[in-house]
Amino acid sequence: MPGLLLLLLSIPVTPQEAIRGFLRPDHGQQIAGLIRLETACAGARRHDFRDDPRLLKAVARLRRKVWADNKASRQDVLKALLRTQRCFSAAKLVVLLKPLLIDGDPALEALVVETLATTGDVTVIPALLARFQAMEGQCLAEGTAEPVREVCVWLAYGLGAALHQAATEDPLRAKVARQVAPWLRSPYRKVREVSVETLAAAGDSSAIEPLVELIKAERKNAFAEVNSPALLNRFELRLKTLKQRGRGSQ
Repeated sequence: MPGLLLLLLSIPVTPQEAIRGFLRPDHGQQIAGLIRLETACAGARRHDFRDDPRLLKAVARLRRKVWADNKASRQDVLKALLRTQRCFSAAKLVVLLKPLLIDGDPALEALVVETLATTGDVTVIPALLARFQAMEGQCLAEGTAEPVREVCVWLAYGLGAALHQAATEDPLRAKVARQVAPWLRSPYRKVREVSVETLAAAGDSSAIEPLVELIKAERKNAFAEVNSPALLNRFELRLKTLKQRGRGSQ
């Protein structure tokens, strides 16, 4: 309780104060400062912090500094940095976090994808698509390491989540559907599962035929890792919805 009270009493009330709190040489101080910033951006003065250019510049500076660090605790600082997402609009956040999509640590990369995806904003889709395309070879190949496969799962999921606020006729829906459909051939069942959900979120009729083929392949045990009967039933429901949408648009 005393620690929590101390934290609450030290919440910054201005962006300048927040910057002084996290632009410190020690990783522990940096993390503490970022946690206080996160709290401020969710509090009563959050509008004073939102997209403040000085704050954005300072957080980007910290990201560059820590990213180049080889200390083991660098990942903890970067994870704390991700938690400041409420401080920035999706347009600013994607610029800030895009370099971390190629960090080299799959666990951090997955968190970055998740952070961007949960904005539910189409602004982040180009960055996610670029990374999606770059990782396609690994995500569709046998023998990919488990941590990398987790990034594949989050990328396939993230594109659908980022379409949350997209207009019905937004061309990004069709673009996402075209990019994700080949991932229905992934040897990894979780990748296929979330790809189905993203295709359903995209709502584009181009996904109908690939989804039909996936369901056939799953039922014939064409994959070493097959999805459960319950999931296949859900795939059927997603297919039915896509077909209904297709008929409705004719």
